[in-house]
Amino acid sequence: MLKKLHHWVDNPMARLVVGLILFTTSLVDLLKDLDEGFRAEHGVVVYGFFMILRTLPELQHGLENISSFKEKDN
Repeated sequence: MLKKLHHWVDNPMARLVVGLILFTTSLVDLLKDLDEGFRAEHGVVVYGFFMILRTLPELQHGLENISSFKEKDN
């Protein structure tokens, strides 16, 4: 059970989706409350952004592996 959970949580696509959700929901909240100034919870925007950035190299590496397998098949 824990092995499946670890495999799912360590999935780059799952982390990308979570990062996008964190980023967009906190950005909407930030834009709504912009006239009240910045607060500590608006740091979630930055955290979500860095979660997205962290997954991009892993996704690029995976796509490169897929394209190299396709080239070997041809």
